[in-house]
Amino acid sequence: MDKLLINTSDKNSIEYLKNYLKDFIKPNQKINIVCIGTDRIIPDSLGPMIGTILSENIILDNIKVVGTLQSPLHALNFKKRIKKELQKDTLVIAIDANKGNKIGEIQIINRPISPGKGFLKNLPSIGDVSIVGTTWERQEDIDIYDHKIRLGDIYKMSKIISLSIILAIDELKYDTDKDLVSYNMSL
Repeated sequence: MDKLLINTSDKNSIEYLKNYLKDFIKPNQKINIVCIGTDRIIPDSLGPMIGTILSENIILDNIKVVGTLQSPLHALNFKKRIKKELQKDTLVIAIDANKGNKIGEIQIINRPISPGKGFLKNLPSIGDVSIVGTTWERQEDIDIYDHKIRLGDIYKMSKIISLSIILAIDELKYDTDKDLVSYNMSL
């Protein structure tokens, strides 16, 4: 399957995302999780929020999270940080917000994404597998500051995506010598 599309209102969304992700992750594989966006704009805060949740809950040396609320990965620092912080020979999972058909949709795509493309940014494509969450709708004006989505909706989407990633890694018995996550992430 080329991609998976689900909605946060689907009660099985975590299960679907987790199972799809497990096809890409191998036990003990090095993974870079690249969470793109800024904390200064609500619709674009999905990536850094996911990065923060993941960095607080994943405690494996083989997994590196780039882009958090404290240290966002955005258009102004993207090229420099990717070059400096990404490890070689790793699976890269790219996460970003997008403008789509319906707020709350989450897609996993079996290819790289082009961050900032909707705002005419010329950034390199990234990701072996990509996760995008729709945080504003196509028919909305391009002005990202004038949006309909609430921070609580971004937070819910962030928790669904984060928990899916954590469970996919955990179910693969990624590292049996360590506890992988703290399971204090109820929805």
